[in-house]
Amino acid sequence: MNTKHALALLIVVASALAARADETEVLFDGAGIGGWDTARDQQRLEREFAVSELTAVPAPPALAWRFVSKGVSFNDLFLKKPVERPFRQVRVLVRNTGEAVEFGAKVRDANGAEWTAPAVPLPSSGDWRWVEFPRDAWRVASWSRDADGKLDFPLACFTIIAFGVKPGLEYQLHVQRIEILRPDPPVVTVHAIQVPERWVAGQTIQATIAFSLDKPCTEDDARLVLRSGRETLADFPLPLPASLSKLAAGQRVDLDRIALCVPEYTWGGKATLELKLGEARVQFEPATTDRIPDPWVVLETSGDCHDQIEPSAPRVRVTCSVRLPVSGLRQIRVPDSRLGAVQSGGRPISGSEQHGDGLEANQGRPDDRGQDRHPHRLAPACDHPGAGGDLDVSLRAKRR
Repeated sequence: MNTKHALALLIVVASALAARADETEVLFDGAGIGGWDTARDQQRLEREFAVSELTAVPAPPALAWRFVSKGVSFNDLFLKKPVERPFRQVRVLVRNTGEAVEFGAKVRDANGAEWTAPAVPLPSSGDWRWVEFPRDAWRVASWSRDADGKLDFPLACFTIIAFGVKPGLEYQLHVQRIEILRPDPPVVTVHAIQVPERWVAGQTIQATIAFSLDKPCTEDDARLVLRSGRETLADFPLPLPASLSKLAAGQRVDLDRIALCVPEYTWGGKATLELKLGEARVQFEPATTDRIPDPWVVLETSGDCHDQIEPSAPRVRVTCSVRLPVSGLRQIRVPDSRLGAVQSGGRPISGSEQHGDGLEANQGRPDDRGQDRHPHRLAPACDHPGAGGDLDVSLRAKRR
């Protein structure tokens, strides 16, 4: 079966436009301990520490990290949360209610190399303080290697480290917040953007984009990303005449009818198209907003679909069926005119009046045996069977 999917697009602004001196990403806000990991199995923990505890402190919300060493001189704790883009500074809001330590940090970059920043003395105190790790202070760790000598993003995790640990003493650190600070990013103004409202899997479409930056980017990644919810359906690098970091402020870039090849097996349904230009925030000129297509969905089967005669039943079953979110379903068309059409989105779903056999639809995902959990028989002119989930549609008509 070779089913072609036509995608309807809603162009979205990928980032907020609020202006501020620094862009702040909160990596940890003090709530819970679910993202933290000692990265040690139980046997190693028992071998190295007499006490190793992670608890959540309710007021103010914070992580409490308590440990007593049996002989190791350091301890580290991993926050399994990626850092996607370069930063100016990482800072940690922490207080030390146990023995004095040297408080440091490390990260693991996209190529597996570990980088560290110099540790900061953290005496015992009940006061909260910010410990800052500026970007220019980070270096490849002495125990690691980095072939290109660059901190490559995204970073897999962020790790806090307690150095100068002595056996038998109790250490306790409270971490309330971890922030990633970045300079106020450039703003890209989109002067024009033209794309088809429907994209068909396996076909090439043409897109026209014109934009300018108010200042050069530090990141050169330029692409269009096609998404359905959180899932990336397709990723299209943009052929810029110069890298984003080399573009002058106010320089207009015109990409005229660039070819984008939609992957053969892209899912149909409602999709969004995000324009991503380095770390820039995206804004549209007022004149471009009327060119943004309405968020509607069309999924079409190709002419390769065929009828299969079922010897045990006096009916013909179309072997091509589709699955897509019900909330976005607008229309499904089959090239064989005998089979009629399905319509939703506030409209009734009905079978072909010529045949009067209705449509068989299954709403819900298949169970472990591959069978749909919630079958629905749709008689002509009946309403949609549900408001959410997926709809797996098989069109059936009486054999003539």
